[in-house]
Amino acid sequence: MRSVNRDGGPSIYTVIKALALPFIFTSCGWYIAFYPTPTLPQLNHLVSWKGGSSNNINSQWMVSDTMYDAFKLGQIANSITSGSKDIDLLLQEANDILHSEDFNLTMNDITEGRVEQSINDYCMRRARYTKIFKGAFSFVGILSKIAIVGILVTLWPTLKYLYTTLHLDILWEQIVRVAAWIVHVIQPLIDILGYTITLIVLDQSLYFESTNGARTQLCILAAGMALITITYQIMRRDETSLDITRHRHFITIMFIWGISYLAPLALISTSQLIGFFTIGCVFGSLGFVAFPMPYGWVAGFQDEASIDKCMWTSLVITSFSICAKVLSYPPRSLIDIFQTGLSVFGMMCFGLAGLIKSSRGSNDTWCTFGDVIKPSIFLYPFMWLIIGFIGTLTSLASLTNTSITFVCLWMTQFYWRLAGFTSVSTFLFSCILFYVTLQLGAREDFVKSIFRV
Repeated sequence: MRSVNRDGGPSIYTVIKALALPFIFTSCGWYIAFYPTPTLPQLNHLVSWKGGSSNNINSQWMVSDTMYDAFKLGQIANSITSGSKDIDLLLQEANDILHSEDFNLTMNDITEGRVEQSINDYCMRRARYTKIFKGAFSFVGILSKIAIVGILVTLWPTLKYLYTTLHLDILWEQIVRVAAWIVHVIQPLIDILGYTITLIVLDQSLYFESTNGARTQLCILAAGMALITITYQIMRRDETSLDITRHRHFITIMFIWGISYLAPLALISTSQLIGFFTIGCVFGSLGFVAFPMPYGWVAGFQDEASIDKCMWTSLVITSFSICAKVLSYPPRSLIDIFQTGLSVFGMMCFGLAGLIKSSRGSNDTWCTFGDVIKPSIFLYPFMWLIIGFIGTLTSLASLTNTSITFVCLWMTQFYWRLAGFTSVSTFLFSCILFYVTLQLGAREDFVKSIFRV
């Protein structure tokens, strides 16, 4: 087998050989996803880890502003537990006291003492902070602060004096030699050790319920550890003749590996964050590019072929979402894991690609004046309207609202053609845009629905 291509880069065989261990790791991840049964005993430190739950209400929201409001909540709780008939009215009064807009107070919150416990926890935290604040400005506290400042100021000169007086440079050289020898011995095992620890973390996460935040946190930790391990593996190979980063399909191969190892983690943890990056890797392997800028994000495609591939993939994802809604299969719990990624990278990529192709079809890259308009540019808004109509029939607000958004963006290029790029046209466009932002601010459901399937 040749290890080098004609262009001087490594062959595909060399790349696959270098990534054999990561793909073996992903196979183990898929096995755990299909057979989620822990094989190792649970670590003692994880037995008491409760984690967070997506079903729990933030206790900070159930804290009143004043002592009078806390007293009123106590009266309401007493009335509910004593069997009052106006329970709905009392719960509404309690919600008004707590200014709760993100959740609705329920009977369980009152009868199980959650409100009382939240107020007690809040009072204990305030008492602890007050105690720390008073202690910091007491006489003993001031002396301790002076001592700490003295230690920090004189620490470096003292260490330098000891280093020179005791000839610690000789000891330091020996420590460096021993550390280099240890690294040389264990370096071939670091990759295996990293993936093994990651699998152990995944195995430990299975001791928690899928709705428990501890499982999600452990799976996100496992995802980060796997990414660090493969990054170290690639960087170590860069220093040798096996520099696989010079292969022309290296980025695509890495995105494919990202899909293969993030998908089982998303299924195990039911985490929408991991599911989002899984769908992102799918479109990254097809040529979609996105990176942050100081005032936002830049998104686009590598080349013309990438645009076509991403558009077809977006249409497949959109069709899949519609069929899943109509047939109620796969289960909604499975769709929810990837819902944000499907919405953002699905319809968004199709709309963005349509805007780019429309601009090219009108021979107007900057959407200002342009020349002849080709009839093909009307294909994309027509498809968006059809998708929006289907979204209305199937109660998929995401498809409808996203289609409307891109149709409006598509229409702006004709505004600049008719009005021209002048101060007056820019002023009118800015006024219209400002009015649109006010309407979107008053209709948060419209914006939120874009990121839902």
